[in-house]
Order: sequence, then structure tokens, then C-alpha cells
Amino acid sequence: MEPSLGDTSARQSAKGTRPRSEITDEWDGRTFTLTSLAVLPDQRGRGIGKQLINHLLGTRTEERAVLSVQPTALETQSIYRHLGWRQVGRNGPLPGVTPPRWDVYVLECLPRLNPDS
Repeated sequence: MEPSLGDTSARQSAKGTRPRSEITDEWDGRTFTLTSLAVLPDQRGRGIGKQLINHLLGTRTEERAVLSVQPTALETQSIYRHLGWRQVGRNGPLPGVTPPRWDVYVLECLPRLNPDS
């Protein structure tokens, strides 16, 4: 039987690089969830998304951030990878949710704002 993402045994993650427990273990202050971010189509390619993410995450005190991306959103996934996010798995199927599966990304070292910014 395949373990769930919540399994804290020493089994390896889907990518085979880290034990699942290092990804799934949680405690207060560990993880910030970026729920939704969008840039208007005519404003894309100007670095606005990067600025928004860096400013938002630069104000956070958590150790890392997570987000979910539609598996078919290849351009969006490419942007997140370029910004240092790493795909750690896929969740789902999620009943009543479209699409039923989402790719999960983590950014393990949050940017910190310069106090003079």
C-alpha cells in the first residue's frame, strides 16, 4: 500500500530526494500558503508577479511557502521554478474541485525585505 503524503516514515518523496517527513511535518510558523496570485495578461512579462511574490513573502516570518498550480499551467509552473520554487508532489483527486489534481510547489528559503525598502 502506498503511503499518504502525511506519512512521517523515512520513505522518500515522489522525487526521491528527501524523506516525506521533511516535507510534510508541520509546526506553528513553518509554512505560509500562497493561495492565489494573478497578473493581468497585458501586464505579464514585466516582473510584476516576481515583485508581488518577493514583497509578500519578504514580510513573512515563516520558514517556507507552498502553493498549488494546475498541472496544465506549464507557463506558470516554469515561472515558479525560475523563482526558486520546487515541485514536491501532486495532491488529489479532490472531490468537487476542478481540476481534481494540483501540482504542489515549495519555496524553502523565503526572500527577506531590506528594512530600507
